[in-house]
Amino acid sequence: MEPIEVQAYCFDDKSKTLSVGTTYGFVVYGLEKKDPYVRYKRTLGSGIGLITSLESTGVVGYVGGGKTPYSRANDVEVWDDSSASVVLKKKYENDVKALLLKRKYLIVVLEQVTIVHKISCGVTLRYPTCANPYGLVGFYEKTNCLITLGEKEGTIGFSKLTNNANDKNEVDSIVTCCKSAITTLVVHSGGLYAVVFCPKKQSFSFIDLQSKEKYLVINHQGSTLKQPPFISMSQVIMTVVCGDSIYIYDILKKKNKIYSQKLERTQHAAAFLSSTGGMKLFVIDKSGLLDIYDIDVNANQEVSFNLMMSKGLLQ
Repeated sequence: MEPIEVQAYCFDDKSKTLSVGTTYGFVVYGLEKKDPYVRYKRTLGSGIGLITSLESTGVVGYVGGGKTPYSRANDVEVWDDSSASVVLKKKYENDVKALLLKRKYLIVVLEQVTIVHKISCGVTLRYPTCANPYGLVGFYEKTNCLITLGEKEGTIGFSKLTNNANDKNEVDSIVTCCKSAITTLVVHSGGLYAVVFCPKKQSFSFIDLQSKEKYLVINHQGSTLKQPPFISMSQVIMTVVCGDSIYIYDILKKKNKIYSQKLERTQHAAAFLSSTGGMKLFVIDKSGLLDIYDIDVNANQEVSFNLMMSKGLLQ
């Protein structure tokens, strides 16, 4: 019997819920209290490789993964915990690289296409992309802004989704972020901007979600980021977790790195920033051990970074 490990994760825009896919099923945790707690879980006996959840509901979407996958990598299931049943199944022509479950849409990323299923009207849209092995996609729900990779490396496309059954597969605007592949794409929870990471240049490009223009580029300072980093943002800082280190950048005054520190562990499965009750960084390793760090940045840009608690999520 293989050890239980974290294989996938998803957290909502308000950082109140964490969904974890494991080698034996999935668990959904509530984060609004000081101590994370289990909201619900499902034991499948085999692995989940991708997971997404619908905020403030018991609805979870997932794809099998790992050494003993629950299902094939091109099959998607959606589970509703309130009815304790699978409410949707879909099969695709290629392996699924990522999926997002929203109130009006199911967004599925394949190697070279992003698929949007409009739940209310049953319409499916397909957006061709360049090679997308990391399943990069972004979505800001308040404006229904979809962000996909462009068909050319180093570009991203913006599309405004509606509930109109007559919508076409058209990208509204294309932005060039760099001239090589992108390995990370995240969207600010307040809808201010999208951030992409270019490993060749070791740079972070900020794209304004309203103007659809690049307005800030931060060059990474520190050890080379060899793996796609975990990027999170508040109103004032961006945290970058990769390998055994965290880097903190000032995005309010548009300065470069203001702080870096080695972390307790190295085999990270997830890392994200929460601003609820003060800035906190949640870092989860593959064994399911959660470290919560408190972050404080004063007016002089001095950073306080302290480990608040550690907890084994999968015990």
